[in-house]
Amino acid sequence: MDSRKDMTKRLIADGFKALMLRYPFEKISIMMITNEAGIRRPSFYNHFQDKYDLLAWIVETDVIAPAGEPLRRGDGVVALRTIFAGLVEDAAFYRKAFTVTGQNGFEDSFTDAVQRLLLENAALTPAAPDFRIFWDNAYVVHTFEGEGDHLLNIFDALAEVGKSDMVYEFGSTAKVTFPSSGIAFVTASSADMAEIRAAFSVMRVSPEKVSQLAHVRFLKDLDGIKAHMEKHAQIVRPRFELVQEKLHAGLDGLDCATWSNPHGGYFVSFDGPKGSAKAIVGLAAELGVKLTPAGATWPYGRDSEDTNIRIAPTYPSLEDLGAALDVFVVAVKLVSARLAKAERDGQQG
Repeated sequence: MDSRKDMTKRLIADGFKALMLRYPFEKISIMMITNEAGIRRPSFYNHFQDKYDLLAWIVETDVIAPAGEPLRRGDGVVALRTIFAGLVEDAAFYRKAFTVTGQNGFEDSFTDAVQRLLLENAALTPAAPDFRIFWDNAYVVHTFEGEGDHLLNIFDALAEVGKSDMVYEFGSTAKVTFPSSGIAFVTASSADMAEIRAAFSVMRVSPEKVSQLAHVRFLKDLDGIKAHMEKHAQIVRPRFELVQEKLHAGLDGLDCATWSNPHGGYFVSFDGPKGSAKAIVGLAAELGVKLTPAGATWPYGRDSEDTNIRIAPTYPSLEDLGAALDVFVVAVKLVSARLAKAERDGQQG
């Protein structure tokens, strides 16, 4: 790529970033981007298909690519620091970018880019000949809206870097049929599967064949699984819609929280101000609403910023869920207001 093309892409990206700080992503048009960048509209399409493609390029160029060099040197810690530094440097933009959801949204672009970077470098220089990636894809069929979210095919990505014997992919029917008593399974390359079968032949007695037969007869095939999961979706979908409705109604415009809008799975990831999550969970508990512990999605539950709360809306009735969300919104507002006041008081002092 010549420097002229690089310069034009950077102009477009900088214009888009500036607009993201002033407007919601869905309100930004290609004409707005080109006007902000000071270029003609056709120039945009010489470089990007749409604004999603532009967002993916920004992620790859500004955040992911700089981490490639330390990874190639085998310095994973520096590579991770480089990725986080890229996010922090443009924190205001990336906070807005994280709200771009759905297929080709920010989370998809960022996750795919990180995974490809790790795969490329792990494939080039594995630390040991028996290095393997344990890939959990348990929610692969847990879609409740449309086609669901885009998921990287780990084996296709691995093939792109000329490798095959490196991944064990796991799944189960734990939330398809029976919790903790469904069928678990693993797939891998032919060579890796041969090793797994050899190990399993001495590590376990035998599978529970009655349950296996029951699953085959009940689910039958992929179409049967999809039909069954659509019944799940009819239960789950209204609850996730209610979460979005309540959070938008109560928190839009306050600039104190962001949250995911998933199309599958069982959780909404919610982020409040720094230092707020434990206080929100505690206040909600005082008001009679039990939430998952703050930072539950982090390793060992240690969220260094104390911002993240995992909302699990599938168990309560719609009526109880609505009431609980009202309490949650009040707790978020109150804790956020207290933190903002403490910050103002500190600045004045």
